[in-house]
Amino acid sequence: MFHTKANDSLILENCGYNILIAGKLTKTEINRIIKPYLLEKNITELDYLISFGEWFEIDKTISELDIPINNLVGSKDYSMLVGDFNVCDMNYINRIVKFSHGRIDFSED
Repeated sequence: MFHTKANDSLILENCGYNILIAGKLTKTEINRIIKPYLLEKNITELDYLISFGEWFEIDKTISELDIPINNLVGSKDYSMLVGDFNVCDMNYINRIVKFSHGRIDFSED
């Protein structure tokens, strides 16, 4: 877990999937905290990016991460985003990803 200015963020490796649960990340936090961790763990792509942010915040995060993201999961309208990823609704995350210790519940808090 990474303690960031706005919200905490978390990177999980679960059943072979790399998952970033992203709070509101600043450019500095991505470059100072997230990217070095990804490099250290040799994570070259994210299977899931889970976020509650608005589309323009997610767009900045995706461009700053600069690694492939296969699935974007959120509770907002992300139709404005351009990218080579699937967009999934937050309500279906536990059907899509099988978490090794059961279900994970998300809230915007």
